[in-house]
Amino acid sequence: MALGLTLSGAVLVMLLADALVGGEAAAGTGRWLRLLALSAPLQALTTVLLFALRGRSLMLPFVLVLVLVREALTPALLLLLTAFAFGLGAGAQALVAAYLGAHLCALPLAYRSFRSHFPELDAGALLRAPRDRELLRFAFPQGLSELLNLLLARADILMIAHCFPAEPELVAAYAVASLLAGLVKKVRQGFDTSFAPELSRLIKAGDPIALDAAYAQVARWVLTLWIALGALLGLAAPLLLSLFGPAYAEHWELVPVLIAGRLVSAAAGPVQMALLMIGRARLELLNNAAINALDFAANALLIPRLGIVGAALGTALSLSVFGVVRLLQLRQLLATGPAPRTTGQLLLALGLGLLTALFLLHRLQGPLAHILAAVSFLTTYAALLWILNLLPRPGARQPRRL
Repeated sequence: MALGLTLSGAVLVMLLADALVGGEAAAGTGRWLRLLALSAPLQALTTVLLFALRGRSLMLPFVLVLVLVREALTPALLLLLTAFAFGLGAGAQALVAAYLGAHLCALPLAYRSFRSHFPELDAGALLRAPRDRELLRFAFPQGLSELLNLLLARADILMIAHCFPAEPELVAAYAVASLLAGLVKKVRQGFDTSFAPELSRLIKAGDPIALDAAYAQVARWVLTLWIALGALLGLAAPLLLSLFGPAYAEHWELVPVLIAGRLVSAAAGPVQMALLMIGRARLELLNNAAINALDFAANALLIPRLGIVGAALGTALSLSVFGVVRLLQLRQLLATGPAPRTTGQLLLALGLGLLTALFLLHRLQGPLAHILAAVSFLTTYAALLWILNLLPRPGARQPRRL
């Protein structure tokens, strides 16, 4: 089912490649888009195999393949092939080859792990599996939701390009800032991957007390680590953006704004995954459609008035609003969520840590100021976590409801 839908989408992209690229660039770029479309079925098969492993709580092969491919193999191929091909004037070929090569290597690794844990199944059995209409009714809206998530991640950039067609440097600066701010999502995504089997078991067991305690624990750790990473990225944004050039560092304020927009989602914990676990794929589709509509409206209102800062504010507003909406939905449908007291303590630690960092930024100048501000924040934040008993202590009993 997944392979069929992905193949259909890949064929559609290949047929419409020139139209999707458009303009004078179509002749040269369309063929690369067609080649990249070939990676979609490979990635779909790899994902299905890996998620089957995760369904049996086999996290080690799941994580190893993901880490190997996403964090090691893909960057290594990109560096090697790009460095070689740019010397020959073939940079685009290198990027496409690296991306396809990584997925070609991932598929046999995932299949081997799958066969070792599911010896009774083979590739033929997977392709001959009967259609499950109930599964399709769940998977189809979930797939559309993922497409809307991709649209949301690109909508502000597309609108900036539309509003400022003669200033591509603004599009580039915003895209890099958005990519940097988006790194905070990795915290929650990592916990989603690890917590999914346990959350499924607790929902099936029908134990609301254990479910509430486990969800609150995960939400606490998501927010704790998210605050540390988000604050560091925001405080170090000028230094990180300067790696791309001085013009990028001039727009460093975009990074903390975009990070702040994800604070509510981080505080809510793995709420999207929980809604899907109870079969609310259509609700998530409606959520994603609504958040895209709000994002487009906010950006259309703010970008002409405030430029790329308006785009960051509009995106942050839409993410915050629907972070609250999803949390309310979770409370109503599953009667669980993060612990208000712990969330408030973490936000207090965030606020006091930022005060010390901002004081240093006000008194000092230059790159050293941002480095000292980051160190000051981490020190203050860690100390407050310890004082508020939000870090595990040796020999200390952890409360059941955190």
